[in-house]
Amino acid sequence: MVSLRYFDGLQVGSRIQVIETTHKFPLLSGYSQSSSVFDLEPNKQLKKTQKDYFIKSFGINVVKKALCQFPECQFSTLKALFPQLKSLSEFIQSDNYLGKIKVEVEGVEEAVNDLTQDNKLAIVIYLLNKLSSELQVENVEYKGTNEFKPYMVKDTFTDKTLNIVNDGNGDQEYGIPQSETTNQALNMDVSAEDWFVFNENYGTSEEKYLVKYIAKVAGQLKQKYSEVYLLRNERHFKLFNFDDGRVFEPDFVLFLVKDDKKHSLYYQVFIEPKGGHLIKHDEWKHNFLMHLKTEHKIEQLWKDRECIVWGMPFYNETETKPDFEKEFSALL
Repeated sequence: MVSLRYFDGLQVGSRIQVIETTHKFPLLSGYSQSSSVFDLEPNKQLKKTQKDYFIKSFGINVVKKALCQFPECQFSTLKALFPQLKSLSEFIQSDNYLGKIKVEVEGVEEAVNDLTQDNKLAIVIYLLNKLSSELQVENVEYKGTNEFKPYMVKDTFTDKTLNIVNDGNGDQEYGIPQSETTNQALNMDVSAEDWFVFNENYGTSEEKYLVKYIAKVAGQLKQKYSEVYLLRNERHFKLFNFDDGRVFEPDFVLFLVKDDKKHSLYYQVFIEPKGGHLIKHDEWKHNFLMHLKTEHKIEQLWKDRECIVWGMPFYNETETKPDFEKEFSALL
């Protein structure tokens, strides 16, 4: 059983602000080159270029297909957030919503100038993945509650297809399987670990460091708990900040079960690895995690089972690891 934050949504009347930032998308060319020791001249590099596109120019059907992959972008949800919205087509085309969002596509000139339908769909999904949280909370205020309600894990963590792109910017680890990374400090076959629920980890370097840390302490956890499971949250659930209802999707949740003859404890520990450049920017998330343990309320369904919600400090291998280890030691 997983207990997730719920809230009472209350819109106070506003519309989404135009997002005019130009996003970047690296187009996989599909081309390959080869050379021979007998070539008189080395192969020339394929000519690359950049071109801006408005996502609405990809066509309504393409954008609608991408929107279908995001529950928070379904029309009924959008209508609740934006009462003036008349149709999904308006949401796609109007400058009040997605109409002014641009993407800079970079790749081989021929491919960039003649995007396939699959290219267009992948680009829109990539952008919506970045923007969907903003679409939920931009200019919307929530009246929240600190109560947690129980949901079955099997109903919360469901099968889904992920579109993962290593865009060449920032953390180069994102999108690279942990079992295949060339960084030996991070390389690990997670499929061999019974405590890691998924068979691969495509996360950032900090997410991979976190998994390595759990691998190091897994033996100690198993000495104290009868069940130990680490799940990566691939948009399976959201939490809502106690103070202002801002949406938060912690990267991992650690499930721990401690049994005795008369009573069982079920721990749900929310963990957020964080790149150093984002620690200050996302300080509100850290504060929320630190208040979870003392401020949450939870519906206890069985007398002999108690559920405990816990949040950890941000995990960063070089900056916040000592604080994380200090708090984590309470679980050990």
